[in-house]
Amino acid sequence: MAKEIPPVERPQRPQIEDGAVVATYANFCRVTGTPEELIVDFGINPQPMGAGKDCGKPTRRSQLLYSQASLSCSWNDDSTTRSGLRSSRGRRQQARASSSRKMIVCPLVSGSSGNATLVVGGGVSLLVDCGATGATIEKALNSLGYNPRELTAVLVTHAHDDHVKGLGVISRRYNLPVYASVGVWEEIMKRNKVGTINAKNVRVFQSVKINDSLCFGDLSARFFSTPHDAYDSVGYIFSDGKASFGLATDFGHVTPGIRAALHGCQVVLLESNYDEDMLWKGPYPYPLKTRIAGGNGHLSNADAGDFAIELVQKGAQHIFLGHLSVHNNTQELAYRTVKEKLLAANIEPRRDCMIYMTRRYEPSRLLEF
Repeated sequence: MAKEIPPVERPQRPQIEDGAVVATYANFCRVTGTPEELIVDFGINPQPMGAGKDCGKPTRRSQLLYSQASLSCSWNDDSTTRSGLRSSRGRRQQARASSSRKMIVCPLVSGSSGNATLVVGGGVSLLVDCGATGATIEKALNSLGYNPRELTAVLVTHAHDDHVKGLGVISRRYNLPVYASVGVWEEIMKRNKVGTINAKNVRVFQSVKINDSLCFGDLSARFFSTPHDAYDSVGYIFSDGKASFGLATDFGHVTPGIRAALHGCQVVLLESNYDEDMLWKGPYPYPLKTRIAGGNGHLSNADAGDFAIELVQKGAQHIFLGHLSVHNNTQELAYRTVKEKLLAANIEPRRDCMIYMTRRYEPSRLLEF
């Protein structure tokens, strides 16, 4: 049986008045001690995925509410219009030129020891999770020719340490806004996981809404709930209106919501956390084994292979296998298990799709599509 997580009282939902959105996250602010400085609300007609340039227009659909200044503004504030690329001779200039036509994805670190992924598109650069030290994230970005100062924002999937370890450092050092669900912010603040983050950089969204999107320039980030033993965890779908990238790690089973979200994505970062034999024969205590293998734990290599079949049949061309356990998996096992599943379904890697293994402590393949 999966470990039960005690329920956490959800904040009040925003109250909608005629033509206005009023932030009423009283419980969130009480629990965390954070003022209602900046609230992201999606109570009215959320932006559809792939809305393109319309995502940046100031509308009632997405408002940033400053309670102290009683000010609202569009997504195109100073923090979200900064270019995602700063070139340095050749490599960066080439990346900037190509970014106008393509999306770029690169897992910077991936595994049970830490996770962070770079997503570039629509004129912005986003970091998904920050589960390594600030120095490690900086080194990884620099090795790819990216200046951390040109990041637009950080999006968080959930509050486990291997996803938020360096979050506070990166946000403070580069004055980056951090987007996370209500429950994730509750966990971060209550457990004081990342130190102080400037209130203006605390961006909160509600994961209970279906098909809602955050919009950054011409890039949309649609979020969906994931079954994990971390409160209010989510995955993301990024789209510039032409291409899409789905990120789904740390979930114990494939839900209808995950399936619907990832079907149709050209590129997917998919969890392939553990080999079943290694887990059950390994040194972990039994309660931890059952937690990992439970419905709110992690996805096994075999389950990843089964889901990969669906993804390819629904249009996936590139699949990264990520978030591998350091003790219960190897790259060879994960790749072989998923490849065998695909071959059994008459899907041949390299012919019908590409499968990439992520790296634990350094950037993996940088993919332009």
